[in-house]
Amino acid sequence: MAAILSEKAQVILKYLQNNQDMDVTAASIAEALGLEKKSVNGTLTGLGRNSKSHAPLVERVKIDGIDDKVIRLTAEGAAFDVLAEKVDAE
Repeated sequence: MAAILSEKAQVILKYLQNNQDMDVTAASIAEALGLEKKSVNGTLTGLGRNSKSHAPLVERVKIDGIDDKVIRLTAEGAAFDVLAEKVDAE
């Protein structure tokens, strides 16, 4: 069964895949993508959970010197092919 990600989840996941070398937070993702931080947080929470179709794709990591938790891709998130997965319309 293919993972069904919302369009917003796909955009956020692709952003994270393209910026793996940066320390990004929910706030910086929201600013970069023009989304509300609350919406980004909700999407990240979903991407961080196990589902019937995929393992967690992101994790939140506390790094010294950064107030907010940094968002990191899991191995599954880094390998996830956003373009090959079905989009669930929001």
